[in-house]
Amino acid sequence: MKSFASRHRLSTFIIAYVSVFLVLGWFGYHMSVRMGMARLPPPSHHFATDMSYLDLPRMVVSVGGSGEGGGGIWAPRVRLDITLEVAGKDAEILRGYQPQIMEKIAAYMMKLKPEDLTRRGSMQWLRGELLNRINNADMPVPVHDVLFRELIIM
Repeated sequence: MKSFASRHRLSTFIIAYVSVFLVLGWFGYHMSVRMGMARLPPPSHHFATDMSYLDLPRMVVSVGGSGEGGGGIWAPRVRLDITLEVAGKDAEILRGYQPQIMEKIAAYMMKLKPEDLTRRGSMQWLRGELLNRINNADMPVPVHDVLFRELIIM
């Protein structure tokens, strides 16, 4: 059984602890108001980056060929499924440029050798090259990323 003195000390400690906590909270709030930190902008109800994804149709391209024929019937082929990441407001604009984008990709892929696609780090390299070539073309909107859904060397 606890004595009156020990209960009195416990309640005094709790009251003092809560009081100090409230005083520090009050002090912190007023210091943040004085420093201008309490005036935060209202939260926005949308994402800061509104991205959209544009799926290009599947492409089968001959690689490693020489000349106009692209290496003939025995040339290695690459099957590509690519998605482009663009700003949400620009997706419809870029949809009209799909044939030009696909032509750029196909023309670049025909210049590559199969060894270029099988090396270590070739996916990152190819992603950067395609992104650079698409953005350097005469497109009215920028492409933020090139994503490979499938890349198969046949």
